Amino acid sequence: MKKGPTRRDSSPERVAAANERFREEAERYGLAYRCQQCIHLRPEGVQCALGYPNEMLALGEVRALDEEGRFVFCKDFELDD
Repeated sequence: MKKGPTRRDSSPERVAAANERFREEAERYGLAYRCQQCIHLRPEGVQCALGYPNEMLALGEVRALDEEGRFVFCKDFELDD
């Protein structure tokens, strides 16, 4: 899995603050972005049908940044109506 660049200020405090803000806004606006809401999730489990490693988006906590300050998202997310 290719990882993006680490943000310049990726201190644990800044990452935690960004993730808290993201959690609040995701709930407030009903943001759909997790594997459970994606058409590519295999029905028999939490694996991605496209083969992407998705542990962070399927099972992890709701967050926008990982511990190193990189964005956590899937470029192939497609909403499952």
